[in-house]
Amino acid sequence: MSKSSRPGFVVLTTILMLLVALISCDSKLNVSHTNEVRFTSEIGRKATADSEWQADDEVGIYMVAHDALAASAATGRANQAYTADTAFQTSGFTPATAGDTLKWDDISNPAITHFDFIAYYPYDENISDPTTVAIDINRSSSEQMTGTADFLWGHADNVQNNTSTVHLKLDHMLSRLIVNISPSTTVDADAITGGVLSAMVEGTSTQGTFNLDTGALSVTSSVEGIIMKNISHTLSQAEQDAGKRRFEAVLIPVVHSDVLLDALKLEFTLGSDTYTWAANSVATSDQGKIHFDKGKQHVYNMTLNTDAHEVALAEILIGIVDWDTGSGVNAAATKAYLLTFEGNGATGGNAPGRMYVHEGDVITLPSPGTLEWSGHSFGGWDTLPTGTGTQYAIGNSFIMPAHDVMLHAIWLQNQYTVSFNGNGSTGGSVPTSITDYVETTVTLPGHGTLEKSGHSFGGWNTELAGNGDSYAAGSSFEIPSQDVTLYAQWEKNEYTVSFHANGATGIAPTSITDYVETTVTLPGHGTLEKSGYSFGGWNTELAGNGDSYAAGSSFEIPSQNVTLYAQWEKNQYTVSFNGNGSTGGSVPTSITDYVETTVTLPGHGTLEKSGYSFGGWNTELAGNGDSYAAGSSFEIPSQDVTLYAQWEKNQYTVSFNGNGSTGGSAPTSITDYVETAVTLPDCGTLEKSGYSFGGWNTDLAGNGDSYAAGSSFEIPSQNVTLYAQWEKNQYTVSFNGNGSTGGSAPTSITDYVETAVTLPGHGTLEKSGYSFGGWNTELAGNGDSYAAGSSFEIPSQNVTLYAQWEKNEYTITFDGNGHTGGTVPEPIIVNRGDEANVQGQGSLVKTNHVFAGWSTDPFGAGDSFWDSYFIPSDDMLLYAVWIRQYTVTFDGNGHTGGTVPAPITAFEGDEITVPGQGSLLRWEEGRDEGDPSGYRPFKGWINSYDGLLYGTGESDDEFFLMPPSDVILTADWVDF
Repeated sequence: MSKSSRPGFVVLTTILMLLVALISCDSKLNVSHTNEVRFTSEIGRKATADSEWQADDEVGIYMVAHDALAASAATGRANQAYTADTAFQTSGFTPATAGDTLKWDDISNPAITHFDFIAYYPYDENISDPTTVAIDINRSSSEQMTGTADFLWGHADNVQNNTSTVHLKLDHMLSRLIVNISPSTTVDADAITGGVLSAMVEGTSTQGTFNLDTGALSVTSSVEGIIMKNISHTLSQAEQDAGKRRFEAVLIPVVHSDVLLDALKLEFTLGSDTYTWAANSVATSDQGKIHFDKGKQHVYNMTLNTDAHEVALAEILIGIVDWDTGSGVNAAATKAYLLTFEGNGATGGNAPGRMYVHEGDVITLPSPGTLEWSGHSFGGWDTLPTGTGTQYAIGNSFIMPAHDVMLHAIWLQNQYTVSFNGNGSTGGSVPTSITDYVETTVTLPGHGTLEKSGHSFGGWNTELAGNGDSYAAGSSFEIPSQDVTLYAQWEKNEYTVSFHANGATGIAPTSITDYVETTVTLPGHGTLEKSGYSFGGWNTELAGNGDSYAAGSSFEIPSQNVTLYAQWEKNQYTVSFNGNGSTGGSVPTSITDYVETTVTLPGHGTLEKSGYSFGGWNTELAGNGDSYAAGSSFEIPSQDVTLYAQWEKNQYTVSFNGNGSTGGSAPTSITDYVETAVTLPDCGTLEKSGYSFGGWNTDLAGNGDSYAAGSSFEIPSQNVTLYAQWEKNQYTVSFNGNGSTGGSAPTSITDYVETAVTLPGHGTLEKSGYSFGGWNTELAGNGDSYAAGSSFEIPSQNVTLYAQWEKNEYTITFDGNGHTGGTVPEPIIVNRGDEANVQGQGSLVKTNHVFAGWSTDPFGAGDSFWDSYFIPSDDMLLYAVWIRQYTVTFDGNGHTGGTVPAPITAFEGDEITVPGQGSLLRWEEGRDEGDPSGYRPFKGWINSYDGLLYGTGESDDEFFLMPPSDVILTADWVDF
């Protein structure tokens, strides 16, 4: 079987049968057991267009004891390579090398009497488990090589020792599909012969595993399109000239099912047009015939119809026969168009896979897959990369037009929201939130309908209490890197309290203007007067039916302007003044006013009494009534009244000064007559932090006369101030071992407040594995820290200082972070304060990656180290950092001479220089030897990643940037 005709595509595999014809003898043979085993073999059914054995075809043979499994064959007797002798269906096989020779006495001595032989094609020298031999019928992305895609298998059972010749019969374990294309009235012979027609099978699995012991095939879920092999050369020249074409493919067997009906398609490409036949388009009565059987061939006879973009079948008949015969089948297919997705500037990930879709089909648009763009969010798909075409969101329905479509990812900068808070508003709604891109400048709104009773809007602030950044309505605001709330700021309004005379003469009190909710004191009637009336206060209504307020009462500013009307009452009374034994001068003028009117009492005027000081007024001569000081308010009673002058000896005052006190109030001053003995108070509520009260002194610094609390003090002939004297308190500094494992804490220190003392060391204190690191006012070390021997000021209270401990050594451990080989370095233990030396990768390796150092972050975002020294401050875990490498390989694409360039290894984004043809040559079969035109001209290299042609000699295609995947550069030759 020609290797050049094998396909690389696997659909669904059934079981290949290996029939072994053997010759056995009933009687014991008198021949040497060292004889070689001889084989003949044949292909059970005609397989592909080139199905005969070729001289270089190799089969694998297992020789095992009868009924033993192939996997248990003795070493050296498993998977021996034998080569076909001739290019005929029935041929002999000889060992590929001397070491592959099988002999009758190979397994045991004396030799076993009966053997089994297991044979298969094509030979694979790397089989490790005969029960799971890998099958892949679609090994390349080009036309299927049907010869090597096929799989043959046979089992010769119970062959007697020393049989002269073992006859092997290998059967085909896969299925064959033949498609015959004929011209039509719309696609005539000229259209087909003048173009390039190709065919593809879609919707079947291409991989599986085969059990050489049992002949069973297991299918792997791997669905790929198979490019069918063009075998039009098997047609007559007349048929080819008439526009007929023939294609074949080897498929993995598959039974009929709804899944197969929905998935199976044949796709034909002629020039720029693509046509698709779907299996489920077959008439319902014939759908049960859609399947592929082991060792069978299916023949579909079709014609292309470009008017309807369909493939029409000659007849509706599906025949299932051996591979040397076949019947046609009728079906229909519509043209498919390509729907692809493009990252449009994405910095990472892969776009969703491409789709072939029929015109009018509805596609649910996918998510971006693994695509990402740093600093952006995915915003859907657009028909134009600029985002100015038709846009679609994830999950939207997309109706396929009658042409190929590329959808481009749309990326949006991250957005954040500015929200608004009414901050105590009493009505209205906050403005609509603003959402925009970070660092975008927006204009802040006004308060809109927001309102707060008695207040005016004063702008926005980033804090509720207004302690943040302030912004006026209409000002510019830059969107920050997080959502933010702006709080309305309210300013109290000012309103006016006006006073109305309400029929009186004179001038009403001056209006009072102040902020809402402010408490003010209402005036009296001032100069207002009304004949025959006494002033009776104020009211919010002219007739006095509203709220009433007396002169001098408190009034809270309301949330609007208000007028208070004077209220007038009849009746007046007189206040007369009596000198009460005065020896000179005249009494003040009497005062007549309305009842309840508040008047200011006068002083003594010119009145005097020898040896006395004026002491105010009293309602009784002897001073036993109500007393009033000069200038004090006096309310007119409901009758005339006489106030009597009160005379007092001269007095002086003793005042008290806190002298630096930190709290409380000084005792009340003592006023008494000169030379009067009074008792001095103690400090009362006075206090000074860290001090005790020590009495009084006439001098601030304590250099005058000193007096104890409770002592007697004679009033001097002048006012005097006594100053509090303070004495320092003592407080204690205690020491705590804070988890110490041995020793005792230092002795406590007791001294006066504000005294500077020297802190001790740790003394005998110790903590296993730690060193002493000083003292701290908090157990966890979050307070104030002090070194041993440092100065410490005694505070105004007892205090405990806690020992602080530091580790003596730190451990640095290493993580291979996904390494595939080598050994992670051993942990490093470093004494505190010593340098740690972090080495390189050592023996660590990771497939297709290059070591880039160590990092505190598994993704390399932390601190990095590589052959460096540093002083650690804690235990550390360092992760290996790896950078992915990719490979560019070259495919000569059928070259017949020269050498393909060596593979190139590079990182993503590296510039790859594409070589030229070099020594590569490709000879066109059928040309005369020596004819220079027999070599196909080299066009360049086709890039498997972007599909572009490089290395043509043009300056703009001599290099490309390495993508995030391996790349195959396939030689492109000019077709003759």
